Amino acid sequence: MGSVLRVCVQRLPRPAERRRVVGRRGALRRRVRGVRPCLPLVIGILACLLGLPHAVAEPYPVRWFFLQTNFAVEKNVARAVELVEQAGRAGLNGVIVGDGKLFTLEKYGLDAPGNKYRLHVLRFVEACRQNGIEIIPLVFGPSRARSILAYDPNLAAGYEVRGAVFEVRDGIGRLVADPVTAFLDGDFEDAEGDQLPGWSSQDRPGRATAPDRTVFRSGGQSVRLEPGGADQHGHCRLVQWVSVRPRRYYRVSVWCKTRGLTPANTLGIHVFGKLQTGELKSLTYNRFETPATQEWTRVDTVFNSLDCAEVRVHMGLWGGRSGQAWLDGAEITEIGLVNVLRRPGCPLTVTSEDGRIRYVEGRDFEPVFDPKLGQARWPGTYDRYHEPPVLHMRPEFPDGARLAVSFYHPMIIRESQVDCCLTEGKVFEILERALVRVDRLLGSPRRYMVGMDELRTGGGCLACKATGKTPGQLLGEYVGRCARLIRRIRPGAEVIVWHDMFDPNHNAVEDYYLVEGPVAGSWEWLDRDIIVCPWSIGRRESSLKFFASRGHRQIASVSLDAPGDTAANTRAWLESLDATPGVMGTVCVTWKADYDKVALYGQVVGAHERAVHPRVPAP
Repeated sequence: MGSVLRVCVQRLPRPAERRRVVGRRGALRRRVRGVRPCLPLVIGILACLLGLPHAVAEPYPVRWFFLQTNFAVEKNVARAVELVEQAGRAGLNGVIVGDGKLFTLEKYGLDAPGNKYRLHVLRFVEACRQNGIEIIPLVFGPSRARSILAYDPNLAAGYEVRGAVFEVRDGIGRLVADPVTAFLDGDFEDAEGDQLPGWSSQDRPGRATAPDRTVFRSGGQSVRLEPGGADQHGHCRLVQWVSVRPRRYYRVSVWCKTRGLTPANTLGIHVFGKLQTGELKSLTYNRFETPATQEWTRVDTVFNSLDCAEVRVHMGLWGGRSGQAWLDGAEITEIGLVNVLRRPGCPLTVTSEDGRIRYVEGRDFEPVFDPKLGQARWPGTYDRYHEPPVLHMRPEFPDGARLAVSFYHPMIIRESQVDCCLTEGKVFEILERALVRVDRLLGSPRRYMVGMDELRTGGGCLACKATGKTPGQLLGEYVGRCARLIRRIRPGAEVIVWHDMFDPNHNAVEDYYLVEGPVAGSWEWLDRDIIVCPWSIGRRESSLKFFASRGHRQIASVSLDAPGDTAANTRAWLESLDATPGVMGTVCVTWKADYDKVALYGQVVGAHERAVHPRVPAP
């Protein structure tokens, strides 16, 4: 090292030489050009000798932004092209593109010559080419799997209903709802002053919740919810315990009227099941669209009781500030074949009530399907409740016969999220065909991102349970299968995945939402060549260290929606990245379409000099 340092120092101009070239600018420039290549080496050697950090004079090679859009809409294309041009000027060099229609090209013929959608995409591709922006398609994974479910809504993650009782009348088999499951005073008619004794608890009787004999939908009164009389949290809720049967399918509904409710959409129905350990597990994750002012409207939610024999139902307002709401006609009841799933991993079985006789579909009863499955707004979307299909038995089937029916159904998370099965082979057949078309349309991208974040359901159908594997293992294997598909179509392609479902510091835990089984350990099944994209600023240090320790390269996701100053948040990420080996760069993300901050993000990451130790090759 000493000899190298001496050689480099010998190439530096001596003081006497510098004096001789004063006024002779050309000679000085030549001298400086001869010295310049050695300066980084000299600085690096000195930094190593003194134990100082060394930064190269370049930003991180990956400087991307995330674009969630719909290329079918003309104005979206114009906006996307504008963003690409702004990103190029700001020094960015890549865009992750999330458009569900990219993975329904085959279903709707969107990549046919002359198709409007295809022309829109090609216009965007050309803009990216002209501005030096790499395109990274988002491959829609099992979470929010609308693009996969549009091809076959039966591929949704399923939950088992076991032995629901049906009775046959006039050749039709209909559910016999368990009479044990019902609300006490669901009509809110039995009041004692401001108290509703049928309900086990209510928030601030007489102030936040109170019987109302002037506004009601049926009977003689309703319950009024007054955020102005609530506690500091704005809660106006009623609670009741109800008996249920394990592994059955239920609907909770209530009629709601609002007047000047602020904020809107604060109505909620939440169901918690009591486990054998005595702990409570949430069985619903809902978000309802409740306008500030509306007339009586029914709100529904559904749940599977899983292994619980008792549930606690909460309904009312969470976080209200002003205005009023009224509830009337609350019901909880068992339901039948709503959104029944029909695929090999979700079998439907019909037996006699005692289980001794097994009836054959197509012989003893007509084939069963729900024509409304996955057709709520457009293919691949589901509603929570509608009139269920019935069993059409053979004509000579005796009246009064009772049947035990077992089947599977999906669960809807919040407004509309439905996840697909992790193991059904048809999922990967659809993905492969879709990837071929996407790869051709976008000009063979060399990187793909698999959308795996916030998977809320899964692991409950027969196909998943028959593997004997945990949901965590199935998640890792799902990404591996996607990666192999991508590389079969585009050899050498790199694959990126969001971090949260593989991070023990985040969502890779034992009990996560409605996933049936532990997600913990999922990281053990994630191939080391998969690039991980951490996105939680609050967990960035632990997440970066965890995946670095496992040998994964990483691209950090900087949220433009995060509270606080965008520039400061970006710098915080960059400082953490500097201390982490194997980091390729960053991508900025907004779920609120707040793309005005993309240029600021580009300026910050472009001005940042990365630490030398990551040594990640430029793209």
